Amino acid sequence: MFMFQQGVGEMHHHRQTGAKGTHKSFCAPGVRLAAVAALCAGLSACGGGGGGSSVTPQSVKTADAHCSSLIAGPHRGLALSASSTDPNATEYTLTLVSDVDLSGATPVVVGPNGRTTLTPVTGEACHYRGDDLDLLVSPSGAIAFTRLNPSLGTSAMQLYLAFPEQTNRVVGDFAGEWVGLVSNAKVEVAGTGGSVSIGSDGSTSSTPGSGTITAIHYGADAVQLRINDQGTVSISDCLGQPLGATYTAKAACEGAGTTLGQLTRHTDGAWNLTVNDLSRPSAPGHNWRVFSYQTSKGKMAVAIDALGKVMFLSPVSTLPLPPLGYATHTADVVMLGELGSAVSAINDSRYTVTSTPGSMGPSYTRSGVITNSANQATTNETQTLTLNQPMTGLAWRTVASGMVYALPLKGMGMTFAALPQSNGSTRFALSVDRSN
Repeated sequence: MFMFQQGVGEMHHHRQTGAKGTHKSFCAPGVRLAAVAALCAGLSACGGGGGGSSVTPQSVKTADAHCSSLIAGPHRGLALSASSTDPNATEYTLTLVSDVDLSGATPVVVGPNGRTTLTPVTGEACHYRGDDLDLLVSPSGAIAFTRLNPSLGTSAMQLYLAFPEQTNRVVGDFAGEWVGLVSNAKVEVAGTGGSVSIGSDGSTSSTPGSGTITAIHYGADAVQLRINDQGTVSISDCLGQPLGATYTAKAACEGAGTTLGQLTRHTDGAWNLTVNDLSRPSAPGHNWRVFSYQTSKGKMAVAIDALGKVMFLSPVSTLPLPPLGYATHTADVVMLGELGSAVSAINDSRYTVTSTPGSMGPSYTRSGVITNSANQATTNETQTLTLNQPMTGLAWRTVASGMVYALPLKGMGMTFAALPQSNGSTRFALSVDRSN
């Protein structure tokens, strides 16, 4: 379909227990969207904002026969969604915590509101369904799942991420250079005609106002961040312009060298990135919530703010060119329209590399079949992918409606991608490696 597979040598991960510490605490403290009961039933608990809910681990077994990378014990994660309709909101509140119980014949997700039994999907390792959720476990143990959210439509699904809890992580674990794919946001506010455009470096133009957000339109940027041992985050490089409908070449990064913010621990167990965002002058120093995960294979981070602006981050690393005949198998989810709105059904993509290298730098061609999980319809597709452009660690390809830019999350078995715009917004997508 649209996704870029991880580099060669990352296809056969086995169960990881995390780089540091034990796995502690998805239930939702502070969910402020409509249809809270439907969002939280079985999987998560909903209550006031802040510190999260306590979940007692139930697990005895440490692995499931259907998926060796499913990790028992508490997990922490997020809904990929705006958590507020207030244009000056400063705090993301859709943190999720719950426990994966492997003590019985089939896995169960346990939250204070109940238990959701995960039924393995026949013939598809590490793919489960239960109640209204559809769940995929990556080779690293990171989880992506969709769940019914009637506030988005009668049968609309929403996308979530969850990671085994790692309580002994310290801010120094973030030290180094990271490449990020960022959704920037243009917010329309009812009654004021105001708008807020948030760029990847925090320097934006805006017409702030009071009232309720009526629409959030998303574009995409690429950025490279440098994080020191004390958690100070600065911009070391950026694309210099928004990702466009045609190939966007690297330009001068005006924000290079700028300090973006400071990483600190949040009381809910995740991290805060406090950013002095001039786009919202009535709410300076707003917080991005940062979720991170690390194994012996690699690490990743996801940052999100109250308006649903999200940044996926991976350590800077040159993407390797795959060999001829290299096969990939992913499950893909497309967010339909605005980030955090309804998502597509989980589709299945299988590709084989048919030629390499290409004429436009480090590129290769692959052919494959996409299967629509909703109706089992199949589509044959051939793609040419170019690696490490427009920045190291990113990849791109051309489609009929524009460009696809992707960030493979090295060692995590996941890829985040920006797709061509629809109805004024860039669409985003996530793929999960199915080589478990």
